[in-house]
Amino acid sequence: MNANQSPSTRRSSGGCGCHSAGAPVSPANGTGCSCRKPACETCADDGFVRPKFFAGQLLTEDDLELLTQYVGNKNRLHNRFLFGEGVVCGLQVACHPCGGGVVRVLPGYALDCCGNDIVVPCPTELNVNAMIHQLRVDTLGGIDCGDPCPPKPTAVQAAARAAEAASVRRQVIGTPLQPGVIVEKQDEEPPGQYCLYIRYCEQQVEPVTPYVTDAACGQQACEPSRIREGFRFEIRCRTEKDAPDDIVTRLMGCYGDPKDLAELATTARTMLVSAIEIDGALTAAADTVIQPLSSTESNDLAGSTALLDGAAFVNREIVTRIQGVATLLARYILLDPAPATPTGAQIAAVRTSLTNAVNRLRPLITGSTRPLEGLEARWADAVFDVCGQVAALPDPPNAQQAADASIRLLGAGAVYSAPLHNDYAAALDGIRRQLMVMLERGAFSDCTLPGQVGAVEIPASRTSTVTLSDAAAFVSANHQLIGVWLRYMIDCFCGALNPPCKPCDDPAVLLACIEIQDCAVTDICNMERTFVLSPTGLRHWLPPLRLVGSLFELLCCDVRGSIFGGFKQKSGRQSQAGRYVQQLMGGVRTRRSFTAAALSTLAGLYGLKTPDAASLPYVSRGLRDLAKVAELRVRAAIRQPKNVVGVKDPRAAFTMGAVANAMRNTQRETLDERIDRIVAQRLDALTAPGGQSRGATPPRGPRAKPAKGGQPGPRGGPAAPAGGKSNP
Repeated sequence: MNANQSPSTRRSSGGCGCHSAGAPVSPANGTGCSCRKPACETCADDGFVRPKFFAGQLLTEDDLELLTQYVGNKNRLHNRFLFGEGVVCGLQVACHPCGGGVVRVLPGYALDCCGNDIVVPCPTELNVNAMIHQLRVDTLGGIDCGDPCPPKPTAVQAAARAAEAASVRRQVIGTPLQPGVIVEKQDEEPPGQYCLYIRYCEQQVEPVTPYVTDAACGQQACEPSRIREGFRFEIRCRTEKDAPDDIVTRLMGCYGDPKDLAELATTARTMLVSAIEIDGALTAAADTVIQPLSSTESNDLAGSTALLDGAAFVNREIVTRIQGVATLLARYILLDPAPATPTGAQIAAVRTSLTNAVNRLRPLITGSTRPLEGLEARWADAVFDVCGQVAALPDPPNAQQAADASIRLLGAGAVYSAPLHNDYAAALDGIRRQLMVMLERGAFSDCTLPGQVGAVEIPASRTSTVTLSDAAAFVSANHQLIGVWLRYMIDCFCGALNPPCKPCDDPAVLLACIEIQDCAVTDICNMERTFVLSPTGLRHWLPPLRLVGSLFELLCCDVRGSIFGGFKQKSGRQSQAGRYVQQLMGGVRTRRSFTAAALSTLAGLYGLKTPDAASLPYVSRGLRDLAKVAELRVRAAIRQPKNVVGVKDPRAAFTMGAVANAMRNTQRETLDERIDRIVAQRLDALTAPGGQSRGATPPRGPRAKPAKGGQPGPRGGPAAPAGGKSNP
């Protein structure tokens, strides 16, 4: 029903939030338990309450009303949280055949966010223009500024208005428009965009007069005895949709902006790679004995000038290769005495190439077509800085230079300097602050995360040089903080997997959005609605599900019967044709194959020679398919149709060439024709007087007329009279 035509409406009670399921439990004895169990755990007050009846109880309207509220609230609870809000089926908004500002809402079923059932049983016509007019009145606080869509003028009124417009045009322009003069068309007003909603409502109907009681303040006026559930339509201005509260929005809520998260991940990756390198190089850097260069490393160092001179752009791989050359050069310089290979001239060439590469590539860190950004760019700058220092070291270096932590770490395969130390410390502090903000605004299940984040000690900044202790402090802080960050990311993801119980702020259900142009509906979009994922909808959207059902039907009703002696009908009774073919096969099957007697019978039936022992398995497999086809022919002959799919072509089942040649040479007619003829002959023989063959029982079907004069009936029965029908 339409609520606009039903002024007496009220909202449904309960089922849509806190304190809505009924009155809280009031313990009778102060413990919240029954009289039989004085000691038990009490439940929370906010819950569902249902009445309990007992003999001698005085029932009032409160008890009966509580019972109906309990059942209704339970149903709404299930609808709300098991299915959700949206359109279940139907409720398509369509254009009216007469056009204009009228639309038709077809029958359907929907659920609102409170779990109420909204049922539209019949097509409903809606005057969209009138609803827009009422919307404007409500928006202006009850002030009616007139109908925005006046009635359409008649033909006489339209002609009079056109003449008046032409007169005004002549007065303004001075002369009428000449033929061929182009008048610029004024910009049309954009179409109005509105959305149509449907809302659940209730109406109290069928008032009755209550019985008179002795109470001083008893009820005297009529009271409604029924509550009729209905619906009403609303139209609203189109607005932007709110972001859905799903797993994506929850992940974005705890992870933050995706761009910031990607930048944070890049920073964490850069520091993690550096920390792993530094952690592996700390032991070798602290050792006073420098590992000598192997022959392979010496050759790589001597031939590194080509790599250094050929570098023309900057990326992480190029920077890492240059760092590797500087590492070998630092180990060569720190060795005492210097190795014989590479030679001094080769080392001088490597120094020159390394210096030139650093000076040439450093400006390209941020100025190339694909520049490095953020902490990765500062790491590359620190690599070039330390490589330049190594290229300028004397050979041998003095004691202070040989003890420099940056040089010794580079010789062990890691880059660490004072500027990079300060950049890493600032990045760690930023990650810690961001983690604290994330933990404050989001729910998490690992309760130790805030304490672990606060316990991370950020290394102090350095102005000129760093020590191995500074590098070790960075490695420790990085491992702790990155570990906590990864644990928070996993915890956030696991928490987002838990679907929340969504609140119900607006119980209206969106049906469609409509465009209005010149007081006429021009376009309707039904796909902006939300659908309920019901089994009915899934069968509609996924037609292959019906195919799965058909396959199950075939397996359980048809194929199952064919495996053990003939096709089975859906009722579970073996078909007459199945029994006939089974009797032709000898009546028994052993080890899922025909017996020798059955093979001989079928071989003779189809004009084949009796198979020998070697060809027995192949002929058996082929004759099984022939038996299926024969059964199909029998079904058609006895007018007992059965849809059977997937029957294999019997001609493709014979794998031995001799059997196939024998079939072709024996009969010129096709196999299907021979099957039809042979089956027809067998049926005639079985239904004719005395037509028993090999003890087979003829199938039930059309009774054949006996020969004149009467013949003995089957199974040794009395003779059938002349001109009569034989007994089955």
